[in-house]
Amino acid sequence: MDKIKIFVSYFSGDDPKLKIVKEILKGEERIKPIIIADKREPKKLLTEKVIEGIKQADYIIPILTERSISTQWINQEIGYSKALAKNLIPIVELEIIDDLKGFIHKQIDLPYSYNRNSHKASENKSFKKAFEKLIIDLNSFIPKELDFREKALIKNEEEKFQSKRRNFREYGNDPKAIEVADLNIKELFDNIQKEVKQFVQEGILFSQVNRQKYGGRIFILEYKNNSIKLDWNVPYVDSLMDSNLIITKYRGVYSLETDPYWTNEKHKPKMQEVTKYIFDIDRNENYCWTEYESAKQIELSNLINECFEWLIEKSGSNNN
Repeated sequence: MDKIKIFVSYFSGDDPKLKIVKEILKGEERIKPIIIADKREPKKLLTEKVIEGIKQADYIIPILTERSISTQWINQEIGYSKALAKNLIPIVELEIIDDLKGFIHKQIDLPYSYNRNSHKASENKSFKKAFEKLIIDLNSFIPKELDFREKALIKNEEEKFQSKRRNFREYGNDPKAIEVADLNIKELFDNIQKEVKQFVQEGILFSQVNRQKYGGRIFILEYKNNSIKLDWNVPYVDSLMDSNLIITKYRGVYSLETDPYWTNEKHKPKMQEVTKYIFDIDRNENYCWTEYESAKQIELSNLINECFEWLIEKSGSNNN
């Protein structure tokens, strides 16, 4: 089982607190402490041990006390940890929070604090309570180890889902799905037209073609010698089998009248990108759209912004 590794950064004058830390961590099966004083390796410099320990750690736990905040080692260990983008979770003496400067200061969340007390037993009790809270929270970050029954159940559920998804994709004869997919595409094209009208009001002119075709719909959007074709293909009348939305981006003006027979090869638009999307189901058996190559679910509404952004960006590069 993988363990979370924590590097404990401390001042040697705070040994009683370090003993509390060790005592609490002794019973932790899923957390491995890295305490440099315990790593006795002959001929290895202390700095090398510290650097190696911080690199290995998942979390850095500085113990910040009235005496430790001004020590060179604590501050260097915090700075080096920050440079490596390590997760810093300090445990702080409440009375010094206003004095903290640098990477750890009062403006950030400091949920693990304890009270200073002239009676050291009371102070250590407060420190212990704060550290126990920190460890409880750390344990919540660790994924639960599944037993073989849970793993078998998850595997079985995954196989069921993939089987339903295959049937949906291969046969696609759910009348409601056919209706929803077609409505989604119609809404997508209608929303693109609305955006075009909005741009026109702002003095930005896009050319557009929105047509019903045999076995689907097609939308052409063109701006300053760049084009995007959105092509919804439905090969079968009563099924979504092999249906897809293909978005093709071109440098040049794409025309339905001249495709596929371009009268002038010089003016033939150059294909830049082709992305295929399919109507799909998610794990809750809700309808969704999926990018075919990456298998990522997408929102059709996001494609509208992507199309306009691409055309505007490419029109700018045309002028350079």
